[in-house]
Amino acid sequence: MTVQGLIDYHLHTSTSTDAHSTVDEYCARAAKLGLAEIAITNHMNLQEDRYHLTPAVMAEVWSEIQACQPKYPDLTIRLGIEVDYFDDLHDEIAQALPKYAEAIGRPLDFVMGSAHEMDGVRFASRKQAHKLLVGADPIPIYEKFFELMTGVVTSGLFDIVAHPDLIRRFTGLHSPFVPFEEYKEAANAFIATLVENDVGFEINVKGLVHPVEDMYPTKEFLVSYLKQCKSAGRAPILVIGTDAHYPDHLGTNLDVAAQRLRQLGVSEITTFSQGKRIPFQLPELIG
Repeated sequence: MTVQGLIDYHLHTSTSTDAHSTVDEYCARAAKLGLAEIAITNHMNLQEDRYHLTPAVMAEVWSEIQACQPKYPDLTIRLGIEVDYFDDLHDEIAQALPKYAEAIGRPLDFVMGSAHEMDGVRFASRKQAHKLLVGADPIPIYEKFFELMTGVVTSGLFDIVAHPDLIRRFTGLHSPFVPFEEYKEAANAFIATLVENDVGFEINVKGLVHPVEDMYPTKEFLVSYLKQCKSAGRAPILVIGTDAHYPDHLGTNLDVAAQRLRQLGVSEITTFSQGKRIPFQLPELIG
């Protein structure tokens, strides 16, 4: 299937030590694939400098976007930020975020909250995850993760959350497969918090190339979210993203996410402009 007409709302440039792409390289690939929109979402992490984008560097990224937009008139280029949230740093994060808007002279298009660390272990890292997962009962770990993500949502700082069940990343490598049914109470409580606080989330396709070999979140998670939105009379707030760190990764498997949404009766997702939500119609999938 083609990814033409889709969006990729999770891209990291070489301003982060774990990424290797310029804005222009992403734009060139997005234009070649026929994407409608992309979003640059570099890391803000007050605990790790190598994953931390300063407002000054954000201004440089914004200049790159402004230079690229005329070159790619059929591609909308958004600027967001992915923030690692730590409850004990809530005030510092809240005070830092406005400085990014000041640096670029306008609001960010959206702010995305995430969590990659728990109990002092970066569970999203292949080098560290085993310290948390190997030999442990995964259910309490999953439950604690969703409590952590609940804090991300209730912080009041974010429009959406990234990869909402990332704790599953090393399923099959450092921990056994855990059916949704076994942690659904914790997941559903987190989903209720998303709905109640009017915060959306990303369907992140990067998991398809991780040991878990599935998107974040699971299909069951997404089904529960859609049901809770319907019960509450709220429209779903969903974006899709590759979490690309290299140009060739942009766009990969976005069609898989779009197909899953279509299968679940979802034809409209969300894009953002300076903090405001814009409905986005999923294109018909071809191929």
